[in-house]
Amino acid sequence: MLLFPAIGVLGTAWFRIPSAALIFAPITKPWRTIIRADAQGRALLFGLGICLAIMNTSFYLALDRLPMSLVAAMEFVGTIGVALYGLRTKRNLCALTLAVIGVFILIDVKRATDPLGLFWATLNAALFVGYIVLGHKASESGASGGVERLGAAMAIALILLISIGLFDAAKAFGTIELVLAGIGVGICSSAIP
Repeated sequence: MLLFPAIGVLGTAWFRIPSAALIFAPITKPWRTIIRADAQGRALLFGLGICLAIMNTSFYLALDRLPMSLVAAMEFVGTIGVALYGLRTKRNLCALTLAVIGVFILIDVKRATDPLGLFWATLNAALFVGYIVLGHKASESGASGGVERLGAAMAIALILLISIGLFDAAKAFGTIELVLAGIGVGICSSAIP
């Protein structure tokens, strides 16, 4: 959020994907994962990359207009739906109940009056569900390991986003603190988790 005033929303979103993609690249060798995948696996990797690119951009566009608690809570609503679909045990039910309670604690609908912000937050939440489903399908298809798939998807997202937000991000290139903060966003938001 501190980067928004300096480099804008799209500049902040731009830093997230390239910094994470460049950290993953030497470890995961995304080009190998993409080349070795069969046609279905490659399509799923491209779907994951497209999903990541649009999801992360819509997340920051939503944050520019809505409180972070609401955007995060909306993102969890979709994942709770996925968890409900996969519910199998009492332990799952207990975990799901705690997650739902957490979402209700975080959400603050009274402050959500920006229709465009709600659109971006809803798109982000829907794409997060798509990311989970595509990731699961990619693991079933045998397309390399989880980290390798993520590295390949990040590389694809990088190619898609290279020109979107670059102009805004370039404003930071002369200030080392802003560049490090932008890289920190990518590391903390995508690489470490």
